[in-house]
Amino acid sequence: MNPFIAKSGDLIQGTDVHTVVNSTTSETQPQSFPFSGAFIPATLEAKVKVNDMAVATVNSQAENQPPHEPPPSDTFSDPPTNLGQLSSCRIKVKVNGKNVARDGDSCTTCTEGDQNAQVRVQQKVKVCIGS
Repeated sequence: MNPFIAKSGDLIQGTDVHTVVNSTTSETQPQSFPFSGAFIPATLEAKVKVNDMAVATVNSQAENQPPHEPPPSDTFSDPPTNLGQLSSCRIKVKVNGKNVARDGDSCTTCTEGDQNAQVRVQQKVKVCIGS
């Protein structure tokens, strides 16, 4: 995989699963929802910039936009937080003691259960770091 560094403006993208409660029958059913959120600036390393954009590190967060919404008249059994977070970085390059994130690094989101296998950093502009 190419070593493109993650930074401000890049996204955490994937699919979340949330349990929806049918308002008529009260039955519950897991449903898939897209997760796509840009990194929250306050969670990035602002003192280190690439192309004048703050660098993302492990634990940098993103907010899903638009927020997950259940189908009309239904509700979520547990309301989603709509937050995602970089959970692991594949290289050992560090900024302020935290591993720097790259395109394709793993993320966790507000999904229910163990559904985060395909949630990853997705970049808009590619900037290399490491080898």
